[in-house]
Amino acid sequence: MNDKNQETPVSKENKVEEVKEVKEVNTKPEPSYLIPGSIVMAGLIIAMAVFANNGGSGNMPTILDSRVATIAQASGLDPVELQECSSAGEYEEDVASDIANAIATGGQGTPWTVILDTQTNSYYPLNGAFPIEQVIELLDTNFASLELTEEQQTQLAAANPVTEEDYYRGPEDARYVFIEYSDFDCPFCARFHETMKTLTTTRTDVGWVYRHFPLEQLHPDAKFVANVIECAGEGGDNEEAFWQAADSYFR
Repeated sequence: MNDKNQETPVSKENKVEEVKEVKEVNTKPEPSYLIPGSIVMAGLIIAMAVFANNGGSGNMPTILDSRVATIAQASGLDPVELQECSSAGEYEEDVASDIANAIATGGQGTPWTVILDTQTNSYYPLNGAFPIEQVIELLDTNFASLELTEEQQTQLAAANPVTEEDYYRGPEDARYVFIEYSDFDCPFCARFHETMKTLTTTRTDVGWVYRHFPLEQLHPDAKFVANVIECAGEGGDNEEAFWQAADSYFR
């Protein structure tokens, strides 16, 4: 679905082939700056992890990536174990599955959100970092302003069903479930992350699922970060650690 929120529209014929040319999405032009993750105490954590791993035995120390140290500090996890998990690619298939599903639903940029109305079983798209005022207006009017074809509904319905393995925030019985496909190094995703945090804490009809959609052409390290934070969440088994890591990295 092409609309004013998609910076680079993609034709239907090139939906899958054009994924390598995917662009970030925003509702209005903004400077292209990156929002860094929290680096509080990251250096100290790296030093402590190197010392602990070396153990004074003369073994070569593990050199930690600073982002791993920051994510570990935010989620209260062991940084060396977190890096080992990421290096082993333990959850690479989970991230790849999210990427494939984002593309299947029509996603071409980030943030890309598929909204499920659980009462009517209807789906609605959000292309970009919509301001919270616009999202609230859509919610309060039951998305009446979004007219979709049957073909568009079918494509959006390709979103994988929400399961216990998903990272979910908000009321369990929320009418509207926002399935967001996001990139941790995308500045617009950082903005929309705050919007969704506000919506899920101030409304009883909004639930939020986070899925990965790293755009490596724009952010070469995005898939690496997604894998590290997926390791923090243990593939869905440690939801609290996942959200702590995600909130901290987007801050």
